[in-house]
Amino acid sequence: MDVTRICTFAMGIEQNRHTYREIGMTEEHHHLTHHMGNTAKIQKVGQIDRYMVEQFAYLLKRMKSVR
Repeated sequence: MDVTRICTFAMGIEQNRHTYREIGMTEEHHHLTHHMGNTAKIQKVGQIDRYMVEQFAYLLKRMKSVR
């Protein structure tokens, strides 16, 4: 019937040491999430989260364009 489509989208393992240099982030993502209320670190995590959502939106847009 070909009625079910499944896709897995993974940016990386949560506890990895990725730095997201593609958006200018030189600090490790996981380390930043232990921000202890530090506003600068919270903002950096927000930048990374925004980037991840933008990448997911890009994937969905590309998938929608495929016939």
